[in-house]
Amino acid sequence: MVAVVLSKDENIKERIEKMVEGIEVIECKNFLDTITTISQKEKECELVFADYKLEPYGGIELLSAAKKIKRTVRTVLMISREDEEGEVEGLRSDIDLVMEYEKRDRVNSAYIKRLLEQRVEAIVYVRGMELLVNGEVIELTRIDSQIISLLIEKRNEVVRREEILEKVWGQTNESVRKVAMHVRAIRQKLEDEGVSNCIVTVSGEGYKWVYS
Repeated sequence: MVAVVLSKDENIKERIEKMVEGIEVIECKNFLDTITTISQKEKECELVFADYKLEPYGGIELLSAAKKIKRTVRTVLMISREDEEGEVEGLRSDIDLVMEYEKRDRVNSAYIKRLLEQRVEAIVYVRGMELLVNGEVIELTRIDSQIISLLIEKRNEVVRREEILEKVWGQTNESVRKVAMHVRAIRQKLEDEGVSNCIVTVSGEGYKWVYS
């Protein structure tokens, strides 16, 4: 698990590491550095922490931008106890958690753990040759759109590779590797939008769409 943090607190990296077991914390230098880090596909960022008072943009602006980059990321606004305005603004925004610096780490840890346990719902469906994830449009090839439509239509059922070959390519004598290649591409497009584990591989049989 990876967390990105932008804060003036020199001890925040160590505190977050204590609060969240097994987390990798990346400290950023400024707004742009934070956004760039979140955008990196090789870093599966799940948490973003930011001070309420940041310059030139505030923490709420930063965390809102993080949500636009990756909808499923969890955002944490860090405030001081006297920052009532920051708490109110945070609660009125789409930020997931407002965390007080003055609270003990074990208390903040419990809040963060509960936040991570909450499933981020996504609405996934196919429209023509487009994959829509929470309204975000992802272009699909004709083959990919046919495969994912078939899997979603038979959700929670195993769709054999031979059936995919027959219904998509119109024949069963093609290599099943072709199916695997396209399923891998579909998975990557979903993961890029923060939605993973939608398609399960059933060894020796085929694939199953399990996301409801």
